[in-house]
Amino acid sequence: MDRIPPIVAAGTSRTEEFQTRRKSSVAAAASAAMHDSVDLLLGPFRAGQWLKFSLLCLVLGGGTPSAAFDWSLGALPSGLRLEAFAARARDYLAMHLWLVAAAGVMAFSAGILILFLRASFRMVLVGSIILRRFALRPVWGPTKAFRNSYFRWLLVTLGSVGALVTFVSLLAFPYLHASAAAGLRSFSFWILLGATLSLDILVGVALAVLVTLTDDLVVPIMYAEKLTVLPAWKRLIKMASRDAGSFLIYLFWRLVLSLALGVLVMLLVFSALLALFSGAIITVASVVLTLHAWGMKWVWNGATLAIAAGGMGTLMMVVLLVLSLASMPGQVFLQNFGIRFIAARLPSLEVLLIHPNITIGSLLENGGNAL
Repeated sequence: MDRIPPIVAAGTSRTEEFQTRRKSSVAAAASAAMHDSVDLLLGPFRAGQWLKFSLLCLVLGGGTPSAAFDWSLGALPSGLRLEAFAARARDYLAMHLWLVAAAGVMAFSAGILILFLRASFRMVLVGSIILRRFALRPVWGPTKAFRNSYFRWLLVTLGSVGALVTFVSLLAFPYLHASAAAGLRSFSFWILLGATLSLDILVGVALAVLVTLTDDLVVPIMYAEKLTVLPAWKRLIKMASRDAGSFLIYLFWRLVLSLALGVLVMLLVFSALLALFSGAIITVASVVLTLHAWGMKWVWNGATLAIAAGGMGTLMMVVLLVLSLASMPGQVFLQNFGIRFIAARLPSLEVLLIHPNITIGSLLENGGNAL
């Protein structure tokens, strides 16, 4: 078994020190991540594995459809009367508040479930990249404690940040609302409005960076060192304090690469999305025009609502699938990038990359002696 590369110590030659710095550089991590990702997904290409990774990354947020859904409902035939339907739906909900409460409970439960799946499948993605194959079962069971730790951390972090933003907004809202209603725009009004908006933006950016660092760097530390979230974060902070410049460069590269990959994915799938939405609009228009030709008129009732919901749901699923299939390689590469970057500073993770047959299950059973 290959030995763990030693940390550069006093007395090492300049050549060895240069090689070690080169190996731990951000550029080297990106290059190694690209090679690993191509080898994992294309060497050889397996459609089943590609689809599994795509569905996994879809749960993790891949294929965000926001750009794809910038289509106005005004493009639909006016006979559908969606505005009138929305107004009637609001009136109906106002008279049946229990539906609002039920929807709120369902939305909250769905959010909790999504966070749990996100925490669990992030660990699966890291394990699959290290094992160089899609590995649900080999990772799922042995990492239960770590997955649950990450899930609880996400729950507490997002809940705390949400509560803070809500509390500050509630404090500022009465004054802002009263001033706006009275037509007053004093200097203090603009200061308070700017401070509230700035706080929301700063908190959102800080939260995004925090979650990104946890996904990219902390989860691989958890996997390799058999740690829960907080001890793994302590390890990361200690590493970053010794080499803050490299970590800042990593964050910059991570932002640039994620933006570039997002633009590339949208360019690649634009024609497919255009065809999907155009086909959907043509289909809806054909149905409405056919009904008009037969002397019938589209009206909203239980049956037509179910048909419309089914059609919209099918369209959304197809769009998400297309986006996830196209964006999955980028997600795998970005996760690989984080793994390679932190592995150059974490010998236990580097050993796992060199010897993918050493699974986390064997490490737990042998107490780490498998290394």
